Amino acid sequence: MDSLDRSIVELLTRDARMPFSEISRVIGRSTSLVKRRVESMLASGEIPGFTIADHDGSTFEGTEAVVEIFCRGNVSTTELRTLLRGLNGIVTAVTVAGAADAVVILRAANNEELGAVVETLRSSSRVERTRTSIVLDRLTGGR
Repeated sequence: MDSLDRSIVELLTRDARMPFSEISRVIGRSTSLVKRRVESMLASGEIPGFTIADHDGSTFEGTEAVVEIFCRGNVSTTELRTLLRGLNGIVTAVTVAGAADAVVILRAANNEELGAVVETLRSSSRVERTRTSIVLDRLTGGR
């Protein structure tokens, strides 16, 4: 992700419904370039999706979980991106220093849907195990 992509993501983070034409005006680039960049980031998983926020700042009703992923052997970030690409409900995914190799925040309509995504993760030959913690309440931020 280069500085142009980061600028686009920053604007979309503030307002996920911002039209490409408005983004292009703010960053001083063409609308078609902005559209191509967003589509590319969506396809690569750099932008995992978009979230709808209510007026009170809450963003989701359903089951939200923090999933730690422990891999077999050394796994590159490219392999992790490939593993996570296409999974439903990923809000964000990061690599971490510590016991886990990566941490994913997932959202699903209910526990069954969440369980299905976690089982899909576990079915990978690269994943040794996962540890899932259900979010009870947000202490900060609405996103």
